[in-house]
Amino acid sequence: MAAKQGFGSVLSAEMKRVVFQPRRLITATIFAAAAILLFVGATALVDWGNNAAASGEIEGVEPIAIPAFIGFDMSLSLISFCFGIYASAFVARDYNDGTVMASLLAVPNRGRLFLARLFPWVLLTAVFSLLAFAVVGALGINRAGTGEATIIVLQGLLATVSSVFTGIVGFCCGAITKKGSLSVLLFLALFFLIPTVASAAGGFGPELLQTIMDGINYAMPGNAFAALIGIVPLDGATTDTWISLGVSIAWVVAAPILSCALFKTRATLGR
Repeated sequence: MAAKQGFGSVLSAEMKRVVFQPRRLITATIFAAAAILLFVGATALVDWGNNAAASGEIEGVEPIAIPAFIGFDMSLSLISFCFGIYASAFVARDYNDGTVMASLLAVPNRGRLFLARLFPWVLLTAVFSLLAFAVVGALGINRAGTGEATIIVLQGLLATVSSVFTGIVGFCCGAITKKGSLSVLLFLALFFLIPTVASAAGGFGPELLQTIMDGINYAMPGNAFAALIGIVPLDGATTDTWISLGVSIAWVVAAPILSCALFKTRATLGR
């Protein structure tokens, strides 16, 4: 039987396994770079179209107004999608290759082990999301001027928080299902499939059905997390935005609690 280890040593081991591995760092860098390139490419394309329309090279095209903070939504969608699926599949794989059972022999406290396994994903997602959104924010400030710099920085920080929340839920999807394919399917259902179906169904039928579908959309983590960016500026936030904040907090509290409870139960039953 493996010698029992303290929380610090287990956390250090998880950090090395998840974060400080060349392959992991390369993958995370690709995710962050892709988010940046998506923003830069989309912005450059719109700029080219606006300049071409203004110079008369393209006729019949109205210029597209670009908000000062354009890019956070696009970048957030891509980087959250990548990190969420990455976390869910990675964590689920640990159940299949015996990593979890080996860790259970070393750490008697199941709750601490769960936190030690979750924290590296929070750090990995936070660091690389912050780097990506820092570039997006810098380009936004360059386009908008320093007068709106504070708002752009705050929106970038909220986008990072939103991305971290997505990573946490992705981790929990893997911990709940224990199967790589099911974990990815659950993540996609929560963030994309259910909201898409709800939005499509809400466009038809009676008003009551539309209200129910709107409520389902509000309750989905992807929509709630993305709406966090809209909290800044505060005087522009709507009631729906603050509802999304409450939904976001509920998800990042409830999902880990459920995952941890299942983790402890399975450990006790030896499953």
